Amino acid sequence: MDDDASVSHEALFNQTLDAIMELEQLGFTCVESRETFRDRLEIFPDGVIVRPQVGYITSEIWRPGEQTFALDHRIRDMHDTRGTTLYISSMVVHPSQRGKGMGQQFMTALMRKVKDKYSHVNLVKLIVNAQWVHAHAIYVRLGFVEVDRLIGFFSDGDAIVMTRSMLSLPE
Repeated sequence: MDDDASVSHEALFNQTLDAIMELEQLGFTCVESRETFRDRLEIFPDGVIVRPQVGYITSEIWRPGEQTFALDHRIRDMHDTRGTTLYISSMVVHPSQRGKGMGQQFMTALMRKVKDKYSHVNLVKLIVNAQWVHAHAIYVRLGFVEVDRLIGFFSDGDAIVMTRSMLSLPE
């Protein structure tokens, strides 16, 4: 019986990972590795929401002052559930679902989920490609503000570093 449960868990885990990788390829020209997403799912499952064919969001918790941005970075190098900053490591909405408020729903659901379990987390941080005006607009509507720019971070442009407080969350 236990073998069946572990096989089912492993199959579900792999289906979730497959869904993330499919969405990742639809959302980005520079795709993060399957191993990176496997680590994110294993190390901080509370920081992941996946809806196959709709989208996903992944995150990790950083210690105060931690700010080492890198594509395809290893969660185990930065993640510490005692930290106070929720870093949004990746989010993709399937192209067929864009313009329906899904990005805002993913972000709001994740912030609430993390705040409920890790009440000491008081800041959310993310980076967005400066060319992605629609994604940037979603973050601004959610209360994020630009705090820095990383010139030439992406192969096709700059990264905008944005933050918002976790003290009051959007509806």
